[in-house]
Amino acid sequence: MQVKALVTATVSGVLDQLLPGFEHTSGHAIERWDATAGKVRDRLLEGPPADVAFVTASVIAEVEKAGRIDVASKVVLARSPLGVAIPAGATKPDLSDENALRRLILSAQTIALTDPDGGGNTGRYFMGIADRLGVGAQLRSKTRLYRHGGHVSEGVAAGEADFGITVISEIVPIEGADVGGALPDSVQNVSITYAALVTGAAHPEAGRALIAYLTAPAAHTAIRACGMEPG
Repeated sequence: MQVKALVTATVSGVLDQLLPGFEHTSGHAIERWDATAGKVRDRLLEGPPADVAFVTASVIAEVEKAGRIDVASKVVLARSPLGVAIPAGATKPDLSDENALRRLILSAQTIALTDPDGGGNTGRYFMGIADRLGVGAQLRSKTRLYRHGGHVSEGVAAGEADFGITVISEIVPIEGADVGGALPDSVQNVSITYAALVTGAAHPEAGRALIAYLTAPAAHTAIRACGMEPG
């Protein structure tokens, strides 16, 4: 049986680790569609049917209101703070407070962010933080935009930006990128990712089995290894 899953990029690395085990033990195959939170939302609202969706807190209310997920099946899969992606081996930046973050923005030549117009909610959020710190114009003048957080980290690893901002779970799996640290508490925005059955799922029992597998204690080690905390 093939289970169709819509996957927000915040948990792509976790699923890379855990889905082969589920497929082996269950006999089900997983067909994935990975994208930004905004693109997953759009696919849920307008796109072809799926069985399971992994969606962030930033869009969960909208898809619930539209009746696109089975609310009774919704569980928190994982939580991940926002962090700074730096080239592997680079000196970790000072992230002790907002002033340190402001200096980091001003000192960089190029900063990698997710594209707000492509559904990159982290990029939109960080631009708002920069505005609050009084350096929004400077940030925008040196920003390089990417489709999702994994690409942000890949861009940093490739030398295309001095650093990038994304959820830590989208930094950890990327070879050539390191976690420079989490954003200061006063500007932190922990990303919560939910798993839920899609309304009208063709294979609801297989979807429930998948959600149960990913939220069982045995999965917690893999979730933590990706820089997240289990739900």
